[in-house]
Amino acid sequence: MQDKWDDSEFVRKWDVTANEGNPSRSEHVSLIVSLLRHNSGSGERVLDIGIGSAQIEAEFFHEWSDVEFVGIDYSEAMLALVRSRLDALRISGSQCALIQADILDASTLNFADASYKNVLSVQTLHHLPFEKQRAIYRQVYRLLQPGGWFILADRVAIGQQELGGVHEVMWDWLEMRAPVKSGWSGHQFITRFDGKDEQPMRLEEQLTSLREAGFMAACIHLVLNRGVFVGVKAERRG
Repeated sequence: MQDKWDDSEFVRKWDVTANEGNPSRSEHVSLIVSLLRHNSGSGERVLDIGIGSAQIEAEFFHEWSDVEFVGIDYSEAMLALVRSRLDALRISGSQCALIQADILDASTLNFADASYKNVLSVQTLHHLPFEKQRAIYRQVYRLLQPGGWFILADRVAIGQQELGGVHEVMWDWLEMRAPVKSGWSGHQFITRFDGKDEQPMRLEEQLTSLREAGFMAACIHLVLNRGVFVGVKAERRG
């Protein structure tokens, strides 16, 4: 079934059930907030490509309010949910500016006067064709300041056929341990992505693509088909 990101009810349900079928999500949110805090100074800006429902921003602003976010998303339904969430936290527009734009057009990221210490993208770019993903990596590299970080949390393609039932067993183990149960069997987990118009990269492809864009890159957290990657733009020398 295709996701309906323009549908307000679909978006609301997705936000409420985001941890179902993604047992590593809460760890990823905590890790990303820690990364951002470590590499952000007072008054610096963070670009969030595909801000979704702003769960990262909401978690960040629980403890810190001295960083400005710029969030991009094409879905007006999702941005409406973001505004509601941030309003409830009394987060002003100067702390989190929102831009409605389609990142399928890489020129969306042509901010001539912008530079960022951190750029973030969570569970967004696997919706794009491979070449579009790689074009965004190159654009992000240009937007980042030397020493800046590109924090990418996204789906990772897994080889179901090559490894037989290994991934199904892994899913059953994760489901057993998950605080929020999805109710899916290992087979249902594997087949639920059938028919979705998505193009997650394999682990090796993801790292290669980030490095070809210019980053020093590593996968710092991986649970089955969900990974957190960090690409670092080298400091200038001399």
